[in-house]
Amino acid sequence: MKHLLCAVCLLFFASCHSMSSSDNAPVNSHCLMNPSEAVDASSVTVDFEGQKVAFCCKRCARKFESLTPEQKREKIAAATR
Repeated sequence: MKHLLCAVCLLFFASCHSMSSSDNAPVNSHCLMNPSEAVDASSVTVDFEGQKVAFCCKRCARKFESLTPEQKREKIAAATR
């Protein structure tokens, strides 16, 4: 019985994880570093504090990664207003 319960728990957590990662759309519709560029589901993304943020290119993603956490929060807040 203990093994059956463990198996059920593992299946439950695996299904929850797969659902959350596939439904995890970017929080922004335009690049955080170049706001004139729109982003979509195929854009370069970075995870920050549990949020997926999208960029128009890898260069913008690298620029974002070089910011301080507070600067990143400000960029995300400005883009999601």
